[in-house]
Amino acid sequence: DTPEVAAAKWAHLAEISKARGIPLVYAPRWWGPGAPLNADGTVAETPEVQAAKAVHFAAHAQARNAPWWPWAGAAPLNPDGTVADTPEVRAAKAVHYAAHAQARSLLPLLPVGPIPDTPEVHLAKIAHLAAHQEALSRSRRSAPLNADGTVADTPEVALAKVAHYAEVARARGLVGPVAPVIAPAVVAAEPRWWGPPAPLNPDGTVAETPEVRAAKGVHFAAYAAAARGLPVHPVVSAVSTPWAPLNADGTVRDTPEVIARTIEHFAAHGDALQRLG
Repeated sequence: DTPEVAAAKWAHLAEISKARGIPLVYAPRWWGPGAPLNADGTVAETPEVQAAKAVHFAAHAQARNAPWWPWAGAAPLNPDGTVADTPEVRAAKAVHYAAHAQARSLLPLLPVGPIPDTPEVHLAKIAHLAAHQEALSRSRRSAPLNADGTVADTPEVALAKVAHYAEVARARGLVGPVAPVIAPAVVAAEPRWWGPPAPLNPDGTVAETPEVRAAKGVHFAAYAAAARGLPVHPVVSAVSTPWAPLNADGTVRDTPEVIARTIEHFAAHGDALQRLG
């Protein structure tokens, strides 16, 4: 465009922008001849491109029709059979390792041994361990065990058992009046069995030790030997006793003596529990 035409275009676009409220910018365009096109509408190649393609395809055809391929020689090998570095590669490696060594020399010397915790890590560890202790304090403790793996009685249960058996003995007339049981001071301790657990059978019962099995074998063998030496004869009894009295559900009914003893037992049991508080 001539300067006059360009100025007129700028003024025209400014008026349109003012009327529409949209800023417009004048951009000059190429108004020369268009690119040459082929018959199918694609851009035709220039003579320079056609000449370069002809040279390229001619080199391809020459290489394809050559009777032999050029041999540049095998790659140089190290004594162990690996490919040896070229002088350029060796020089690049030397520069690379030198840069590594220089970078290491600029690093601060680190202390030998474990790296000390930062104040933040130290505080986080304290909070973590405190949370662990709090969680453990809320969890249930395991029951104390005896040497044979059974659950041990607490001091309160042991004292209650002593008082109970004393009352049972007094009720049966086996002993005289029993002195009051003085409870020892209970220490807040938790005795535990730290040995190996008792071996169990497949049904969950405690398995016998080899010593118990051996003792049982000797016992039953002696029993069988003694039984073989006894005379075998039919036992005839002329005493006929009545059947045991039964309850409505088929269980054996307690005799009056057993009922009286049961009442005394539970009375003594309740008395002992009241004294224990």
